[in-house]
Amino acid sequence: MRAYRPDVTEQKKLYSLLLSLKRARSQKAIDPSPIKSNSEPWILHPKSLADVIAISESVEHSVDEIRPSEAAPKTGEV
Repeated sequence: MRAYRPDVTEQKKLYSLLLSLKRARSQKAIDPSPIKSNSEPWILHPKSLADVIAISESVEHSVDEIRPSEAAPKTGEV
């Protein structure tokens, strides 16, 4: 019966991963403060079609501010 011999390349990858994890853990931790939102609040529980349309228009307005004007066609255009 032949003895088990692990693949050398897999052992190198595992050792490299363990070293990188050890180095990452030894460094200073990332600040756990939550990301602050600068967006406008939506209607949490829309009760009518007008509420849903208002949310949709708000999203389209936000997207239009972010998207470059010449990059992609606006909604409804082909």
